[in-house]
Amino acid sequence: MARMSWSEACQLDETLVGLEHFFSTSPSYAQTLTGGLTNRCWKIVLPDESAFVWRPTTHLTKAFSISRFQEYQILSSIEDSQIGPKPWFINEKGLLVEWIEGSPLTDTLTFDELLETMVQIHQLDTTRVPAVPFSFTARVDHYWMKLTAENRCKEVEAIYQRWRNAPNLAEVGQTLCHFDLAGYNMVATRTSIE
Repeated sequence: MARMSWSEACQLDETLVGLEHFFSTSPSYAQTLTGGLTNRCWKIVLPDESAFVWRPTTHLTKAFSISRFQEYQILSSIEDSQIGPKPWFINEKGLLVEWIEGSPLTDTLTFDELLETMVQIHQLDTTRVPAVPFSFTARVDHYWMKLTAENRCKEVEAIYQRWRNAPNLAEVGQTLCHFDLAGYNMVATRTSIE
């Protein structure tokens, strides 16, 4: 993780510039964060030591069809559950959420803790969550469309056609699913795991 002045961070990542009107005082510094598949996030620290996480919209989030706007809506609707960070601000460049102080569970997360968190997420009331339901076939088609013509050989097309057939699973109802729930995306605080 690299720590740098706010002006240096803005030069490195132009999406940060869109946050300047959000803060009443210029941040003290920004620090790159490591994490999951689509993360190229920043910890932003203000002079009063309050901190936020900036989750930019990048070519990877677009490639995986990840919507920061939908993420904002979901986090807002589940805010009372305290399962995720509080969302503060959204624009076309990314999503600003609260920084949760604690230790990442990269090496210490047990299977039981992971399962317990999954159960909490799956038990959230989805009737008030503005999320587009997951479509297996739409995801496969999306990835196929991202391939360039030279990568669409017969062997790859055969894999695509095979994966286009959605698995035949029993109906389990709609639930929220994180899709990248792992220790690096979880923080142990003094009172809970978030």
